[in-house]
Amino acid sequence: MARWFDRLPGPVRWTLRRWPALLALALVGPDVVAAALGEKGGSAQFLGEALPMLALIYLIMAKIGNRKITWPVVVLVTGTVAVTEVTGIMAPSTLLVGASLVLLVWVMSTGEIDSTPNMRLQAVGIVFFCGVALAGLAVDPTVGVYVIATGWFLHGMWDFVHIWRDRVVSKTFAEWCGVLDVLIAAQLVLM
Repeated sequence: MARWFDRLPGPVRWTLRRWPALLALALVGPDVVAAALGEKGGSAQFLGEALPMLALIYLIMAKIGNRKITWPVVVLVTGTVAVTEVTGIMAPSTLLVGASLVLLVWVMSTGEIDSTPNMRLQAVGIVFFCGVALAGLAVDPTVGVYVIATGWFLHGMWDFVHIWRDRVVSKTFAEWCGVLDVLIAAQLVLM
């Protein structure tokens, strides 16, 4: 870090280093509090449909192999999901699972599944998280919300492991996503 950063008081430096977690808290924290207070908000259906997006971003980043562009990829994928949701062209889960399947077949057919570092783990992740999302959407909604919450929570743990391993995505994204995922899981359970 820059010299000016080192001259800042310790709590300020800590806060600036934790900007991804604080951003996630600012984005989702109010919804978690509202859910804890009994307010109905958010959509378990949409959050279930969006769950495959998390693993798809990891698979895309493993395919690209350049962690420096994690955030632009996140914006692009999230924007695409938002457009499909707003326009109603198709369910986000259809787009995300379809894109995941296409990318998975591509990396398997080119042999990257064996030759690219971390690709096999990301392939397992995409199959697992898409499966959890589809299972959560397919069962009775009173059970499905807990299945979907479990998927979000487990992806949060996935993010924290990737922070520790320092691979595939940028650490700032993994921190932001991990905190966001755990908070969304809590929101779903409290709904």
